Amino acid sequence: MNISKRSLFIIPLITFLISSCSNGASSSSHGPTHTGRPSTSESSTTQTSTSSSSSSSSSASSSTTSYETIDKQIEDIVKNGYNAAPYYQGISDSLSGNNLKSALTSLISSHTKLNYDNLEDYMRITDRDWERSPIVSDSNPYVILLYYTQNDNDSKQQLWNHYHTLETKFGIPESQQSWDKEHIWAKSNGFPSSGQPAYSDLHHLRASDRKNNNTRSSLPFADVISGASNVNDFSGTPSGKKGTNNGTSVYEPYSIYKGDVARALLYMATCYSSMLSLTTGKDSSGGKWGFLSTLLKWNLEDAPDEFEIRRNSLVQLYQGNRNPFIDHPEYACRIYSTGDSSIKSVCGF
Repeated sequence: MNISKRSLFIIPLITFLISSCSNGASSSSHGPTHTGRPSTSESSTTQTSTSSSSSSSSSASSSTTSYETIDKQIEDIVKNGYNAAPYYQGISDSLSGNNLKSALTSLISSHTKLNYDNLEDYMRITDRDWERSPIVSDSNPYVILLYYTQNDNDSKQQLWNHYHTLETKFGIPESQQSWDKEHIWAKSNGFPSSGQPAYSDLHHLRASDRKNNNTRSSLPFADVISGASNVNDFSGTPSGKKGTNNGTSVYEPYSIYKGDVARALLYMATCYSSMLSLTTGKDSSGGKWGFLSTLLKWNLEDAPDEFEIRRNSLVQLYQGNRNPFIDHPEYACRIYSTGDSSIKSVCGF
């Protein structure tokens, strides 16, 4: 999204359950409560039926304190942010190519695996419009939807409880369910099982306009060259496009989201480098994702905005790692411009 840039953020050190993206082993975390606060992890000590009342009281007090701490961290991220520089202190400015990519993989590849089934509860915090819904405890805030054209229109912006679910989880008629969870890197292309960490990684899962998400399906992202068909978003406004690029069926997102998409894919190919990769060709199958030069162009043309930077820190609060291509968009060209001439041209080398 191309709005205004701001300084980069990092949250204070907190305790995370650690897992490896590369080998698929992970510890999982329950979803947040109805206020968006993360609940106690599965590995935490729980009260048994034989616990004394004083122990139960102490546990309740500790839980309340923990929730208050989380709320304060969220408020600090939203209002003040944190300096992201310490997170990257081990990444040398002299690194490039695979050396830089490997260093970033080591930095981000251990994180908490979240539960996909209730990621929408985390999105109440991570994908919220904090200007319009600034109270952390707000259980039904306005959300910023990927691909949607009307996020800045007060009369057409979407509420969190309009999430699309077959169980009609929130009592909203199906016709009014405007958004769902979008795997930017299609799950069918490398991690089809919900037990795999990549399946529920919030750095590439976004609250998204439902109509664009359904139309895009698992198509690769690229500029539509021919056969363009506009996709109307939930508001009825033309947004994304579906068509072909040199004979390959592709989806082209609304322009202000092209950088968001590119940086999510760059993150995935780095965090899960043992099973996912980006290529300059058109093939987007078998764990590969094509049209790399287009993604690098989008990354340059649509710089991270305030929402994307803030979301990076909020995801870290729950998941324990950051997307380095949001904090340092320049890393993309430093990694991929060491060989292919078309990429060097895009990156200005």
